[in-house]
Amino acid sequence: MAIYKRYNTRRKRINYPLIIWACAILVIFVLTALFGAYLGSRAEGGESYIGGDTHPSGEGETLASVIPHVMQAVYFAPDDLGDVSLEDTSLYVSTWIFKDGESSFATEIERLLGKKVDKKPSLGSLAISSPVSGMFEVRSLYSENAIKGILAEYERAVLSELAASGLDETVLVFGEVTDENYGDVINYAKTLGGGVISVPYTTLYEEYFVKLISLASEAGFTVALMADRLGAEQLALDIENYAVYFTRDFIRLMISGKDASLADVLREKNVLNYQFYS
Repeated sequence: MAIYKRYNTRRKRINYPLIIWACAILVIFVLTALFGAYLGSRAEGGESYIGGDTHPSGEGETLASVIPHVMQAVYFAPDDLGDVSLEDTSLYVSTWIFKDGESSFATEIERLLGKKVDKKPSLGSLAISSPVSGMFEVRSLYSENAIKGILAEYERAVLSELAASGLDETVLVFGEVTDENYGDVINYAKTLGGGVISVPYTTLYEEYFVKLISLASEAGFTVALMADRLGAEQLALDIENYAVYFTRDFIRLMISGKDASLADVLREKNVLNYQFYS
C-alpha cells in the first residue's frame, strides 16, 4: 500500500508546462476555426469585399470586417472571362481592367473620346457568376504636371464606369512608390476609389512602408505587394522577418503567372492572401 500511495501521489502532481502548452494550442485552434468559418461563409456566397463601411464597430462587427480583403484570386485575360469556370466558389477572378493607359474593356468614355473599342470585350463580360477583382494600373500620378489633372480625370471616369459594371473589387496598381510620393499614392487612391493599393514588392524593405500601411489602413485600403523577380527562398525569409505585415496587416501578394509556385510558399506559411496577374 505504501508503494501504491507514493506512486499515486507522484502521478497527481500538476504538470504546469503541459497545461500552458495545451492552452496555447487551444487558442490557436479556436482562431483557426474562426478563420475557417470566415472562409466558409465566402464559399457560400458571403459578402463582397468592397463598398460600405469597412470598419464597422459594436454589434455590426464581424470577422470579415476585422480581416478585410483576404482572398485568393486566379488570373483570366479580359477576353477569356466568358469562359470562366471555377470549381471553388470562394475563389475570385483576377483580370486587368485598365493597363498601359487604356481600358481593357469597351467603355463609353473611350468611345466618346474617339478611341477604337470594337475589338475589346464588352462591359457585360465583367458580370459573371464568380466574384471579379479588377486590376487598374494608375499612370496619371507619374505624368507631367501640365496634363496630370486631365489624365487623372480620365482615369477616374473610366474607373467609375468599370466599377459600375459588375466588379466586386478594384486593385489600384502603382508602379513606383518612394519616400517622396507615398502620400500622393494614398491621396490618389482616395480620389479614384477602390479597396486595394498595390505597390512594388521592394517597398516592403523601405523605412516609410510602415507609414504607408498606416495611411492606407486609415483610409480603408488594404495594401498589396506586386511580386516580380522574387524567389521562393526570399519570400519565405521575408514572411518570417516581416511577419507583422503579413499577419496583422494582412498584406496581399500579387503573383505573376510564371511564378505560380510562390503560392506554395504562402500556403506553407499560412499566408492565405494572394492574387495572380499576367
